[in-house]
Amino acid sequence: MAKIFIQQLWRLDLDWDDELPIKYQMAWSNFRRQLCNLIDLEVDRLAITPDAKYEIHVFSDSSASTYSACVYIRCINNETKITSNLLCAKLKMAPIKKCSLPRLEVCAAVTMVQLVKKVQEVYDFIQFSNICFWIDSTIVLSWISEDSCNWSTFIANRVAIILQVSTRSQWRHIPSNLNPADILSRVVLPAELMHSTFWFPGPNFLTLASSIWPQFPHNLIYDDNRLERKPIKMILTTTISQQHDLIISIKFHNDYVRLLNTVAYMLRFIYNCEFKAKRKYGSLDATELDASRLNIIKYIQVISFHAEMAAVQKGANLNAKSHIQSLSPFFDNNGLLRVGGRLRNCNLDFNSKHPILLPKNHAFKYTLARYYHKINHHVGPQTLLSVIRQSYWPIHGKVICRSICRSCVLCFHTNPIKQNHFMVDLPDLRVQQSRPFNVIGVDFCGPFQIYYGRRGIISTKGYISVFIGFCTKAIHLELVEDLSAQAFLAALRRFIGRRGLCLVIYSDNATNFIGAKNELHELYKMFKSTDIIFNECASRSIIWKTIPQCSPHFGGLWEATVKSTKFHLKRILQDAKFNFFEFNTWSLLKGKRFWLKYHNLKYYTRVPISKQLATLQVVCREI
Repeated sequence: MAKIFIQQLWRLDLDWDDELPIKYQMAWSNFRRQLCNLIDLEVDRLAITPDAKYEIHVFSDSSASTYSACVYIRCINNETKITSNLLCAKLKMAPIKKCSLPRLEVCAAVTMVQLVKKVQEVYDFIQFSNICFWIDSTIVLSWISEDSCNWSTFIANRVAIILQVSTRSQWRHIPSNLNPADILSRVVLPAELMHSTFWFPGPNFLTLASSIWPQFPHNLIYDDNRLERKPIKMILTTTISQQHDLIISIKFHNDYVRLLNTVAYMLRFIYNCEFKAKRKYGSLDATELDASRLNIIKYIQVISFHAEMAAVQKGANLNAKSHIQSLSPFFDNNGLLRVGGRLRNCNLDFNSKHPILLPKNHAFKYTLARYYHKINHHVGPQTLLSVIRQSYWPIHGKVICRSICRSCVLCFHTNPIKQNHFMVDLPDLRVQQSRPFNVIGVDFCGPFQIYYGRRGIISTKGYISVFIGFCTKAIHLELVEDLSAQAFLAALRRFIGRRGLCLVIYSDNATNFIGAKNELHELYKMFKSTDIIFNECASRSIIWKTIPQCSPHFGGLWEATVKSTKFHLKRILQDAKFNFFEFNTWSLLKGKRFWLKYHNLKYYTRVPISKQLATLQVVCREI
């Protein structure tokens, strides 16, 4: 009662020196007089009896101003005598902020489980056979019977605390007239408490068998718990299922050759399953690999150009935002999407006139570009794009080729930072129109190790004779066995037989090699024997000229060619061992010619051009 009185005063918002209203003064005086009756109050000190089974029964109740809980010990001795006694009780004030009665009831239930937890800690030497929680609120019982996630935050938090200490089967319903906790929730004076018949011993049914205890009225239905039920918020999400990319799922999709082989074996397996009488075995042939390549490209086009292919098939106009709208795409006989344009009547290869379209954001184009970059001896981005566009038209191909060249580790290691120098005007022989190899420069590149013997045990030094045309920078390479004049003249004769007779030959001056040692000394001796070379050239009406003494920069044209040749051959050769014939094959020396074949003399464009690319092959007709 004292707690209730203080809370009422707090709600009056009085100052410390204000006088209490008469009503509250009389109520306080009456309470003080009732305190004298507590002298006659007697409470048994022995709450439990020895040699008995013990049970805990907890009761709770609430009112508009308070909520309370009380704990009783039920003792069952060997003679089946049952007694019950009050063990402890707890009264709490309702918050000043208005709160619904069911919420106060659930707070009282929390007080119950807290009291039981405290009793179990104090009486840890007693094994309680049963624990029952009695409450007269059916709404609270319905809250406890369901998961806490179904209720509002206030109810859910308290139900979670209740279920941490108790189980749902321990909760029972009791009528309000039998609930001893109702005495605490009401304002009861000490005199009334002393004369209560079931406060200290508890309800009478505790001394009876459990079969006749109060039961929950199942026919009662309460809808008040709907107010505390958490509203169900339905969020509908739509996800666009992306088509599974078979090419990306292949383990070796970054390796072009292994990707072709993998898909080719998949197609062979399908063929062998369909045509069991004509099964294929052994290594893959060129037809199967080409079919694998076409199927890969067709699959990529279907998943990347789905809308465009549907529009082309219907004969409709492409979307204005499409990347291939300006390329006039069409289908070939294999169902592949190719670049259209106006070159249908041109006498060029079909792949060059109508390259296959490759999408912008698919990993296959990087795999393809990486493959062409490798087999073409790590060429630069401009040449790489020229080679790729002989058969394919990748969207944003310039970006792809730059990315491949920048990410190549071998290119990074062999491409040091260059310093820019001021360059003078080109000499007249470099800019006057003439036949590709009319005026040439010659130099040697090497040495390279060439192995003899069946197992390549014996090695010797070989060199490459570099011939470069002045006006077109067309290059011809010849492999020579040594730096003798006879070996050079043999290479010169092969050059003339291949390219035709030249008018003027420029070379380094022999004095440029004075003081040189080792291989350069041998080159010095070869140029020293100019009589043999001059006589051979004079017999063929060829003028031989040398650059000025101590001026090696005059030979920058062939020096740059030597550098370019070494640049690519070192990447390919590395530590490999080749004999003379292997060194002179297409994959090495002629492979270098292949790079020169596609070296552009005209910058590439973003759209299909109406003429063939201006390469050295076009100028020289054949390299």
